[in-house]
Amino acid sequence: MESTSRKYFVELPTNVVLEYDHQTDTLRIVLGNIEEQLDEEVLSNDSSVIFGLKNNKLVTIVILNFSRKLEESSI
Repeated sequence: MESTSRKYFVELPTNVVLEYDHQTDTLRIVLGNIEEQLDEEVLSNDSSVIFGLKNNKLVTIVILNFSRKLEESSI
């Protein structure tokens, strides 16, 4: 299978919001203010992170199985 790479823009956000959902074990990182629905969501190659895009700019990052990853990283 051929891998394609795409470039996205990240602007310096005016604020960053972290939201942890214990039931789904996900950490959602919101960069700036999101008032509208995302244009696209892209799943990482290892299926552990979802990147939310609006106007080709990265605006959300959702880390799946967050507590397990935190334990594995031994931070």
